[in-house]
Amino acid sequence: MTSKSSAMRFLLPSLFGAAFFLMPIPDGATITIPLAILVDAVRGSMGSVLPLMAVIIIVLGAALTVAATCLQELGKDTLSDRWSRLLRPSWIWVTIRLIGAVIAVAAYFKLGPDIIASPAVGGVLLNDLAPVILVLFLIAGFLIPLLTDYGLMEFIGVLAAPIFRLLFRIPGRGAIDATASWMGSATVGTLITIEQYEAGRYSGREAATVACNFSIASVGFSYVLASTAGVEQHFAALYGTVAACVIVCGVILCRIPPLSLIPDTLIDGRDRLDDRGADRSLKAAWTAATARAEKGPGPKGFVGQGLYAVASIYIGLIPSVFAIGGIGLLIAEVTPTFDLISAPLVPLISALGLQEAAAAAPSFVAGFADQFLTVILGASVTSEQTRFVIATASVAQVLYMSELGALLMQSRIPIGLGHLTAVFVLRTLITLPIAAGLSHLIF
Repeated sequence: MTSKSSAMRFLLPSLFGAAFFLMPIPDGATITIPLAILVDAVRGSMGSVLPLMAVIIIVLGAALTVAATCLQELGKDTLSDRWSRLLRPSWIWVTIRLIGAVIAVAAYFKLGPDIIASPAVGGVLLNDLAPVILVLFLIAGFLIPLLTDYGLMEFIGVLAAPIFRLLFRIPGRGAIDATASWMGSATVGTLITIEQYEAGRYSGREAATVACNFSIASVGFSYVLASTAGVEQHFAALYGTVAACVIVCGVILCRIPPLSLIPDTLIDGRDRLDDRGADRSLKAAWTAATARAEKGPGPKGFVGQGLYAVASIYIGLIPSVFAIGGIGLLIAEVTPTFDLISAPLVPLISALGLQEAAAAAPSFVAGFADQFLTVILGASVTSEQTRFVIATASVAQVLYMSELGALLMQSRIPIGLGHLTAVFVLRTLITLPIAAGLSHLIF
């Protein structure tokens, strides 16, 4: 029988975490969650300080990375395993962090070419991305264990496993990752997935499948994207279209390369647990949840785990966002690269009955650099129906290198740039016909 203390250890953290990360709250024309309200409040109170803080953190993180790497080369290795992984990445990531520091300093202090400090490049990095990442992960980094370490994942996982295994070939706990993304933030959902993989609760294939299929933009941010595209008056239809695209993509992509070829083993090399035939009753869910809660960290472990989670984002992710995202934004602004890459899409877009195919095509590939680029480029298209499809794609394509891509490649999930590129292309090819087809029913 489950003891009263075990029940409370499961219920109290899990209910608070579920309310904070997942509880929908009406907010005008859309909905939000307590996490988003708190993030917005902190951002509002700190104002213009956040971009400078981001620059300082990026430069400091790059300096610590170089120092730790040099000390390792000199044979002075005193860091623990996890801090060594963070501060001593491969030389590729050392270089990326240095590039991120250079771009951050140039953008903030308006050094070098004017394009780096322009609103389309430096403005997006400093004013749109950095403040959100700084505040979001400071809060979420400490509180995500409430969702993952005290039994909620196990409770939902036992109950939802049959349908998630059948449709998406992933454990039922993937419902938590998806809900955290849809209601809160794609990066929060992805962070949960990474934490679950590193804790040995997802195989590499399962983690990659969850991250590449269900880490979609939140409802609130999706409304911002729709507004930028000028189709916010159709938001209910747009988000329904997004849901249809995400479900179909999830069903298909989990069964074909590259995701199907990722090793189905845990982080330590062991085979994934075969849970077919397991008890899926409410009693079994409760037992699994309370057993996990008993192993959850105490106050000291909770704080230590949170500090490392925040440090890994600040030192590892933010410089990568500036490097990878900055380069992508520069390419979009000063070269015809996206026009050339998107040329094969023009006949497909036309065949789907959408207007201004040539003008719209670059929007569908620019999202790989940053999803906001999709709707920024698409805003110049005059056809409302085409802008509707563009806004749908900006959410349903999921992967963008300025944030999610950088976060995944920094993680220990066995997924690289080739995987991300292939999945992005496949998601685009699946999403376009679905979104275009449904748009003809709306317009």
